[in-house]
Amino acid sequence: ALMYNPAIDSVFRFTADEQTRYGNSGFGNSLIVARNLAKANLGARFIQVNIGGWDNHSNIYTAIRTPATQFDRGLGALLTDLSSLPGVQGGGNLLEETLIVAMGEFGRTVRTGGVVGLNQTQGRDHYFNQFAVFAGGGVVGGRAVGSTTDGGGAGQEPGWAQNRQVANEDIAATI
Repeated sequence: ALMYNPAIDSVFRFTADEQTRYGNSGFGNSLIVARNLAKANLGARFIQVNIGGWDNHSNIYTAIRTPATQFDRGLGALLTDLSSLPGVQGGGNLLEETLIVAMGEFGRTVRTGGVVGLNQTQGRDHYFNQFAVFAGGGVVGGRAVGSTTDGGGAGQEPGWAQNRQVANEDIAATI
């Protein structure tokens, strides 16, 4: 029944113009489907979109260009579209009703191996702080929670009531 339901089928349809605005990539296409699913209001409570690997232990400035461009274009288009679509719960826009969380399981080191910025293979290693971005869903935008040292290598002020660095479980509790 799902395969032949026109409401479900329409979620997976988009134009070439939309595909171009979202970056013409698998990630961008997935974000269009996510937007369509949120707009259709068919009962989905959680939509996950993955971009793939960011594990850049070497040659980061070569390896990161493609996924970073896909991420910037796709997420930017998603936020723009959701903010221009009417909400489905009786007011505001769809971005106000949709929490966007962009994160990985950890961030990337700022300083490693005695080399400022990069390790010995021109990459960045695992760093378990500064790793999540929230938008929409009632989030107050334009601010960072907490601060780091000038070099970004360590947390300085947590910036929240628990007075400690944010961990994965805190992200889950916030969601």
